[in-house]
Amino acid sequence: MSSYQLTADTPHSRMLYIDSRDATTYLATRQDGFPITSFFKFVFKEAILVERAHEMLVSLNSVSIPYTFYNIRQGVNDRIPFRVWHVSYPTPGFVPSPAVPVDPGVVHHDLYDVTLKSGNYPAPTKTKTYLGVVQHDPFAEEVLTKMKIGTPSMYPNNTFTMVADTETMRYEYELTNTSTNAAQVAHATSIEFFPPEHTAAGVTANKEMGFADNALLSARQIFGSRVSQNVYDFFGSVHGLMVRTSMSQKGVMDSQTGAFGNILARVPIDAQPGGVIFHQPMNSTHRNLVAARHIDSITVRVSDERNRLIDLNGLHMNLAFQIDFVPAAEHRKAPDLKRQESLRLNPMLDNKDARSTKFRTESVKLRSKVGKQGDKRRGGTDGTRSKGSGSKGHIRSGQGRSRVRTEKLQAGKGSSDTLRRGDKKG
Repeated sequence: MSSYQLTADTPHSRMLYIDSRDATTYLATRQDGFPITSFFKFVFKEAILVERAHEMLVSLNSVSIPYTFYNIRQGVNDRIPFRVWHVSYPTPGFVPSPAVPVDPGVVHHDLYDVTLKSGNYPAPTKTKTYLGVVQHDPFAEEVLTKMKIGTPSMYPNNTFTMVADTETMRYEYELTNTSTNAAQVAHATSIEFFPPEHTAAGVTANKEMGFADNALLSARQIFGSRVSQNVYDFFGSVHGLMVRTSMSQKGVMDSQTGAFGNILARVPIDAQPGGVIFHQPMNSTHRNLVAARHIDSITVRVSDERNRLIDLNGLHMNLAFQIDFVPAAEHRKAPDLKRQESLRLNPMLDNKDARSTKFRTESVKLRSKVGKQGDKRRGGTDGTRSKGSGSKGHIRSGQGRSRVRTEKLQAGKGSSDTLRRGDKKG
């Protein structure tokens, strides 16, 4: 607000308290037909008008959002595509033919794609019991259940494990062959996660499993035992919430688009799943200049940092917006940009200017004081010049004294002449 100067005729601020349950219209629905409460439009019964000589600044005053959205979300990060390389052998009595050209020991590969159940999966934990150390990892259990490696219907001669190291925060994957006669029994030889030709690009759980985006085959393929390339990140799909509104007009730039958009504020996630996220900006509040002359509705959309809609799963949120009024651009004094840049480069200029101004002020006061004292000596006690005072009065007084001296000299000369004449006669 430092660049805006409020005046006496500036209208007072307005506060908008909005509860998503009071929405006029919800603008998105889930697959089950229920509305997504984080995307709605609210129409005011009384519009907010802006006087001609003013403009609006809108900011997020506070917000409370229930942490009921999932870290594994449908259509966001719930897919795991993988390829299994395996060796197949003909069954006893099988006779290869041109119609079924299967040769003994030929390596094949099959492509699979499994979908995880949406939910809030906690990070892996280890608990010590009388039986030993027990690991609690619902995410790994879901992945192994859906992949089915080692089940009667999916490579029964193999086992596949996924164990988290809670100290290094990495997964260790291991594929083994349990057959006693590996040379004659079909079995899987390797598993390749996230192959390039899969159709689930952008919606996979690779971050949660510890795999980087576009990782090389050597980092994605499991031969025997392999440790994940990266640490697992169970909140990789959402690290913060973006509050977007129809009143925000190109006031914030985000790195994903590289352009200004409708983001009003970013809300950090400072609560645990199942809690409530409270946010009230204290140190820094962004105020967005609104060009509209009136507001009769507002559209609110809460997304993650990649502009993907957040689903609160039926719960509602509360938001408070503050609207301030400032003089319009044509009524604001343009800032001295050159002066501001000079002060930024040399902050001491401000102190130098202050000292210079103080010196000039004291010099003017001193000259004024000296002048008044001189006037007092030459004229009246009040320091003003009388009619006979000053330079002209002094000149006239000096001329009078000269005439008196001349007359006296002439009178003295006449007396001397008279005495000399009297002496001669005698």
